[in-house]
Amino acid sequence: MALMLRGLAASILVLGVAGCVKPAPPPYDIPSSMVLQTQSVWSTTLGYVRPAADFTRYDSVFIEPVRLYMGGNGRFGTTPIEDRQEVGRYMQDAFARAIGEQVQLADAPGPNVLRLRIIMVGLQETNPLLAASTHFSISGMAVDISRSVLGMNGSFMGSVTYLAEFYDGQTDTMLAAFQSQASADALDITEDLSALGSAKVGVEKAARHMRDMLASMQHGTMQF
Repeated sequence: MALMLRGLAASILVLGVAGCVKPAPPPYDIPSSMVLQTQSVWSTTLGYVRPAADFTRYDSVFIEPVRLYMGGNGRFGTTPIEDRQEVGRYMQDAFARAIGEQVQLADAPGPNVLRLRIIMVGLQETNPLLAASTHFSISGMAVDISRSVLGMNGSFMGSVTYLAEFYDGQTDTMLAAFQSQASADALDITEDLSALGSAKVGVEKAARHMRDMLASMQHGTMQF
């Protein structure tokens, strides 16, 4: 099991999924906000890894309940709190399901347990009418091609912005953190155009990426 987590210190920053854009700085009152930096290799993700952190010590992961950032500098716009809570529950299930396919999930933090905290700091909803008009028009597709090349979500498509913080389950020492924005692919005309559809697709992509990263670590095939 420890092999599955080997190399996390070097690879944690690749957890950003396709559909990411260069993120704005995280809210200042979140613990990791003082240490997150843009990485030269993963320039679309803010990240941090504690020097000399040994991730091979951990044989399971405890996932805290997903937190919704409630500060005034969150990036939720006019998204209703009920929709934020719905996507938060969706994130909890998606990440637990995906991570549980590769790593044992712990019921509580403790020795040899890696604790994962996910904080939603932004949620943008899809505008179904405008998103459909750009998805199925020549001019709209041209715009979305450019947005896809730049790693952006499609025009008028929603997204979710979140931080993931990794702690030692016994000492509460922060070991790593990253911030990313996830959404549906700008060029996929089959994506769900409901208000929360694109954000939920982004959550699923992020969860699968984490699962695949752990699988690669397990088999020693992680690509940087």
